[in-house]
Amino acid sequence: AWCSYYGGKRLYCTSFDGHHVVDVMTRIVLSVIFSVLAFMMVLMMNKVIDRQKVCEAKTGEELREEGRLRRKNSSRSNSRPGSRSLSFADNVQLMCLKLEHNLVLGGSKTIIKAMAILVGFSWEEAFEGCVSKACERTKMIPPHLAEALLAALLAGMILPAWRLYILPNCEMRAGCEP
Repeated sequence: AWCSYYGGKRLYCTSFDGHHVVDVMTRIVLSVIFSVLAFMMVLMMNKVIDRQKVCEAKTGEELREEGRLRRKNSSRSNSRPGSRSLSFADNVQLMCLKLEHNLVLGGSKTIIKAMAILVGFSWEEAFEGCVSKACERTKMIPPHLAEALLAALLAGMILPAWRLYILPNCEMRAGCEP
């Protein structure tokens, strides 16, 4: 995620601005661009996952139906009573489909998590730049003290919301009791 962020920042600065100075507006524009790209990437990954699930379900049903037909044909010819409904090759093909599904699902989740980290990094950089610029211009108190006060104020607003809404959802997904 860091490599993507700094690569995108360098590409943006050299392509559009013509110089290597990264100001606050550039950070915000990069954050918006990365957010839009991440949104589009998540939509594409969801389509891939959905298509994979449909393909796996169709192929699995086709193999099971073939196994049922073979079982009916083998029972008519009285070959072996109690034979399995699917052949060894069909079972291997089903196992490969499940493995492919798990790989696609795992890879998609990893890409989505990486995009989330990229968006978080970019907005953190933009926010940090805005706070620094705003605190540089204060004349009543020193900039480092203004930055600390602003951080405390924002933490006072964000932490209760995080505690009330985000943390219980994470605990619920992890199976923990709050």
